[in-house]
Amino acid sequence: SVPRSYVLWDISQLDEVDLEYPLIVKPNSWWSSIATYRVENKIELKESLENVFNISKDLALVQEFITWTEYSVPIIGNSEPEVLPIMRVELKSGIFFDYEEK
Repeated sequence: SVPRSYVLWDISQLDEVDLEYPLIVKPNSWWSSIATYRVENKIELKESLENVFNISKDLALVQEFITWTEYSVPIIGNSEPEVLPIMRVELKSGIFFDYEEK
């Protein structure tokens, strides 16, 4: 399943978001869930967007929260990459994979 989403470049676009909570807010680029938030209401949405814009200096993605099973396929190296076995990623605590959980 692919979550419905919005790409925002300014906090003034907050009213354009028409999705049900909870939502995930994260930078358009970056990795490892840095500046990624799960939000439950409009106040948290505004705060998380401000943080994403301040931390990443990038566009923000706002996505509906979906339940899924996450898999990872690690690839090591550039010129002669080694593909490692597929791994299932499981939560040990919390309710989504933020930076601390990973």
